[in-house]
Amino acid sequence: MKKFGLIFVTIAGSVVMLWAVTFNAHAAADSKAEITEIEHQALDASTATELVSFYDPNDIITYDYIPGLQYVGAKAVYADVDHFFSNTKNLKGNFVDLQVETDGTMAVAHSLQHFTWTDNSGVQQEATFRVTNCYHKTNGNYAGRVR
Repeated sequence: MKKFGLIFVTIAGSVVMLWAVTFNAHAAADSKAEITEIEHQALDASTATELVSFYDPNDIITYDYIPGLQYVGAKAVYADVDHFFSNTKNLKGNFVDLQVETDGTMAVAHSLQHFTWTDNSGVQQEATFRVTNCYHKTNGNYAGRVR
């Protein structure tokens, strides 16, 4: 009888472990799809309000290639992004490459993003940027931390 109990507990434990691994794999796949969608929506943003809506206003830092280089806090990030959008027309972007890694609670998206736009003086511009966004889940939703 003890042998049967030990076998039963071993099988039950194995089933629970297999279920947990499968559940976590599905959660990570769902999270990867969610982050990929957020990345695409952020790339298509046409205003500062749209773009910063993807970030956690209580925990945001951005890095830029132009001075001030680092912007800490929601107001500073918004001002930097708004300055760009205010001086840009016909902005179009696409992913050259996008990779998302997640465990279901935290995620990192790193990409190469190519943009074309017209500046306020009418000159066509283009650039390709390396971008890394870190996300954490808050109240069941992902919010970006760092760009």
